[in-house]
Order: sequence, then structure tokens, then C-alpha cells
Amino acid sequence: MNWRGEPGPWLWGSFLLYVLASSGSWMLRRRHLAVRLQAWPGGRWLALLLRWAYFVAPPYALLILGIISPRWLGLSEVDWVGSLGVGGAIAAAALGLLGLSWWSYRRARPGRGQPLGLPDLPRPLRWLLAIVEAAALQAHWAFYRSAFIVWLEDLYWGSWAGLALIFLEWALNPWLRHGLRQPAQAEAILRRAVLALVTTTLFILARNFWLCWACHGLFEAWIEYARKQGNK
Repeated sequence: MNWRGEPGPWLWGSFLLYVLASSGSWMLRRRHLAVRLQAWPGGRWLALLLRWAYFVAPPYALLILGIISPRWLGLSEVDWVGSLGVGGAIAAAALGLLGLSWWSYRRARPGRGQPLGLPDLPRPLRWLLAIVEAAALQAHWAFYRSAFIVWLEDLYWGSWAGLALIFLEWALNPWLRHGLRQPAQAEAILRRAVLALVTTTLFILARNFWLCWACHGLFEAWIEYARKQGNK
């Protein structure tokens, strides 16, 4: 495979890096270096910036090298009339169902959920951070999705294949498997999985990265607002 002309090497390299990094950091979690990094006030910010770089750098490089068209990432050639018509209605319905599901989940499992991988900041800053995190995640998901779309030459099956690889990444991540057994972390992990499923469906129908990001970011901002109201 030609890494300068095909998305395949980038895709599998990204997948392998994710699996090795998550498994390696898990095995080192009790070593002195890992403990020192966790105790360092800037450690969580460093981890966050590295995650964002991992999410954003590959799709950006593919765009610069011309390997992936902005169209398959949902960045250009967007039918805004169709997107904001059918896609907007679907996004609004999805946000409503997600909000209702989250509210039911919180009633069944009361307690304060932890933001997955985000520093604990004052709420206005946390809203902004959650929206940027949504953009980084959407870029990563769009990268996997677009690579399979080009490889399979099929929007529908390429999108679902990209999502399947994302889910496989998560299944191989020992931090996420451990987090699913912790009520405070499980909420954020499950919410992220549902958002990946919803925005993949939305992309298939609207082919609009910006709409997927808006849906994801608005929901996360609403979650933070709902938490604030619930804690009053």
C-alpha cells in the first residue's frame, strides 16, 4: 500500500497506535512515571492535547496530501438546503431522544458523572472544552468513515465499517473496559457510543460534518447545563 496515495496505511496505523497506546498506558499505570504524570497538575492537559492531536492530525494530513476528498469528510460540497431540512429534522429528533434517554439513565443511576478525559473546570469553560472535544472526536470518526468510503466506494457501507472499527478500538481499550464497571465513568462512555451511532446515521443522510459536530456539541453542552440545574 502507498501511504502517499491511499488512506489504508493511515487508517491501520491510527488503529494500531490507539491500541498500543491505550494498552501500554494501562500496563504502566502503577509505575512511578505514570503516577508522577497523574500527580502533575499539567498531566491531564498534556494527555488531552495529545489525544486531540491524535484525533485531528491524520485527517488533516490526508486533506493536505490530497488522499481524501473534503467531500467524503463532509467538509465541502454540502447540500445545506437538504442538510438543514431532512438532516436538521433528524438531528433535532435525535437530540430529543438522546436527552430523554440521558434523563432516564440519570434517574435510574443518580450521582455525578465524570467528563471522560476532560479536566474538571468551571462550567462555562467546560462547555467550551466539551464542544472542542466533540469536534476532535467527529474529525477522528470522519477520518475512519471516509477512508472506508474511498476503499469500498460506498457511502453507506463505508460509514458503518468506519463506525465498526471505532467500536473495535474501544473494545480493545482496557481503560474503557474498566470505566464501564465504574458508574461515574460508564455514563460518559455509553453516551459517546450512542453519539457515534447517531452522528454516523446523520452523516449517511446529510453528508455534513458540520451538522454532525453541531448535534454532538449541542448535546454535550446541554448535558453540562442539565447537570448544573440538577445540582441546584
